[in-house]
Order: sequence, then structure tokens, then C-alpha cells
Amino acid sequence: MSLKKKLLIYLNLIILVGFLIALFLSYFQTKENIREDINSSIDLAEFAIISTLSNRKSFDNLTEFAFVKDLNNLKKLHHLKIEVLNTKGEVLSKSSDNLNLKISPPGWFKSIYGFDDKAENFLRIVNVSNTQSNIGSIVIESNLDYDHQIIWIEFLAFLEVVFFVVIFINLSILMIFTQTLVPIDNIIHALTNVSSGQFNIKLEKISISEFETIRFHLSKVIHKLKANDKAINQLNQKILDVQEQEKIMISHDLHDHLAQDLASIQIHSRTGQLTKSTKKKNEIFSEVIKISQNINESIRELIKKMNLSMIDELGFEGALEHLINQSLANVNIQNIDYKINVKSIPKKMQTDFYRITQETLSNIKKHSLPTYVRISLDHDRKFITYKIENDGLLKKPNTAHKKGIGLIGIEQRIKKYNGVLQYHTLNNKFRLTIKVQKKT
Repeated sequence: MSLKKKLLIYLNLIILVGFLIALFLSYFQTKENIREDINSSIDLAEFAIISTLSNRKSFDNLTEFAFVKDLNNLKKLHHLKIEVLNTKGEVLSKSSDNLNLKISPPGWFKSIYGFDDKAENFLRIVNVSNTQSNIGSIVIESNLDYDHQIIWIEFLAFLEVVFFVVIFINLSILMIFTQTLVPIDNIIHALTNVSSGQFNIKLEKISISEFETIRFHLSKVIHKLKANDKAINQLNQKILDVQEQEKIMISHDLHDHLAQDLASIQIHSRTGQLTKSTKKKNEIFSEVIKISQNINESIRELIKKMNLSMIDELGFEGALEHLINQSLANVNIQNIDYKINVKSIPKKMQTDFYRITQETLSNIKKHSLPTYVRISLDHDRKFITYKIENDGLLKKPNTAHKKGIGLIGIEQRIKKYNGVLQYHTLNNKFRLTIKVQKKT
């Protein structure tokens, strides 16, 4: 379910709960108001009738014009029914209900707001007498039909107001949410594209500060992902190029060394077959043995170049020392200073640091003419630290160092261990530092 639908559902549930609470509270308040109105109207009518009768010492009947006029004034009290009865109980006069039967409330509504007249003392009888005898009575009781109709009309009006208010609030909130959630939809769309590998996304600025913060950081993340994706593609291409170069190198080694040595063996063997002198044959066979040993050494060197068996043969520190010396043997460097002091690290991490050293030495030979190279691979209780520094950069000093394929490859290896890679150039010098936390 979308956020918009959830918000609207929650909002309407809150409105419904508030409506029910308002009905519940208004029910008791309305019923109490009706009770007070009826009691005050009955008390007023009873007082007025008694006062009228006390002021008229004698009259012949209850239909006297002045008396009926006074009663008609009391009939304007809408909460009451007033009936004038003779001594036989016959109704001589009664108040009019003045009810609109078209909007009569249903029975269930009347039962909710019903009263027990006797329990509430809503029925009063005033006896009327002249100087000789009793001539009738006046009955005062509550007119709940009128109250029910008034409350029902007010209830219907309240429902109409609530209905239009709810519609208005929902439409307003829907419009606000629609405008507010547009940035979220754009962000979701951007994340969907990123998850599918599409990084050419431009997020427009958002006027809402919170969403603008999200957009800003998301744009930075997308930019980094795009750069990483480009770097990985370049790295993959570099790997393919290196593989091709290795194939070419292997083919050259096989052709330049092994093929020539094997051809030499064939020539010497043929010569040995044709030679009758035992001394000469022994000399030829000794040369064949020597050539075979050279082939064996060449094969071993080729295998070392293709894999890391040197670590198993010489140990990690010895393999690194051999790599450093062999890589910089043909470079005119006055000072090569290295310190290797890492023993108990995982085999996989040894492989990665060996490859990192290969890459850094290759970069030194490619991008500089150094007079010194310093390499340090050390550790303490928490971190393994790798440092390499050299001078003689071929590029202009004190300029920003652009990350190349070699550095990207090193960075990818370090990421596997959540390590940190730092590098910079200063005063014609390049320094690279790697820190990897030890596993506990």
C-alpha cells in the first residue's frame, strides 16, 4: 500500500474516532439540556397557571376568554403539552404540537433520547376551583416529540457539516500529499534506475528542505556509484588487456627461450647420433643436460609470473623482498629502503598485498624517475599499515593526482577488508598509505 493511501486511511480513522467521541459526549450533554429545559418550562407554566388562578377569585368556567388567552400564551412553551379538562375528564382545550411530520425522527432515535415522565416528574396537574366547587383541572406534561424533532434536525445538520468537512479535508490533504510526495516519487524513480544500473539521472532541486537534503545526498551517492561503475568497467578492460599482455609475454617466453632451447637440444641430439667419438658424445650430452636445466629454470620462472607459488616457497616476507628487488633491479635508484614486518595475516590478504606491491612498483617505473623508494608494511595491535613513497614524478609537482587504473585496482582490493586508502603528491613526491583493521 502506498504512503498516500495509508495517510488518508489513518486520517479518516482519526476523524471517525473524533466524530464518535463528539457524539458520545454530546449525547449526555444534550439529554441533560433537554431535562433542564423541560423542568424549567414545567415549573414556569405551573407557576404562571397558579398565579393566574390566584388572581381570579371567581369565574364560571374554564373557557373564559381572558383565562384561555393566558393559557394560549403558555402554549408557546414548546417543551410542554397543556390540556384543560372538565370535571368529567373531557378535554376542553389543548396546545398544538406544531410538528413537521415530514422530518419526524425514527423510533431508534426517540428511544435514545426518551424519558420516563413519572420518574423525571415531568407530569403536573393543577386543579381549578371557584368559590363553590371544583370545575376542572389543567394537565402539564413534557412534549418530547418537539424535542426529538429539534434534536433530529440538528443531528442531520451536524452530519451534513461533518460530511462536507471530511470531504474538504480529504481533498485538501490529498492535494497536499500529492504535491508533497512528488519529490518522493522522483527519488523512488531514481533509486529504481540506480538499482537497474542506470546512473545518468538528474534530480531537480526540491523546495522542501528535508527532501532537498535527501536529494542532495542521493545525488552524491549516484555520482559516486557512476564513478565506481566507470572505474570498474575500466578495471575490467585493464584486466582483459593484462590477460592479453600475459598471453603475449608467455608466447614470447616460449618462443624466445623454450622453443630455441628445444631446437638446440634437437640439433645437439642429431649431432650426437652422427658423432662416433665417445668423448665428443659426452660433451654433447652434457650440453643437452645444461640446456634442459635452463628449460626447467625458465619454466619455473614462468610459473612464478603466472601464480603466487613464490609465497609458498619463500614465505610472505621473502616473496615481497624478492618482488621488490626484482622489480627495481633495472631502475637506476640510489636508495631502496623497505621494511616488511607482517607475519600472521590471512593467506588471501597476503595475496592482495603482494599484488598491491606489484601494482605500486609498476606505477613507480611508469610514472617517475626516482632517486629513492621507501616501502613499509608493518602492524600494531589493531591495524596493518602499508606505506610507499618515492620522488622523481614525471608529472608537474603540486598538482592533484588523478586516480588511474592501478589505484582503482588497489582500492578495490582494500575495500574487501573495509580498509582506507590515502594518496597525494607534494613537492615532486608521491605517497600512498593503506590501513586495514586486523580481524579479532
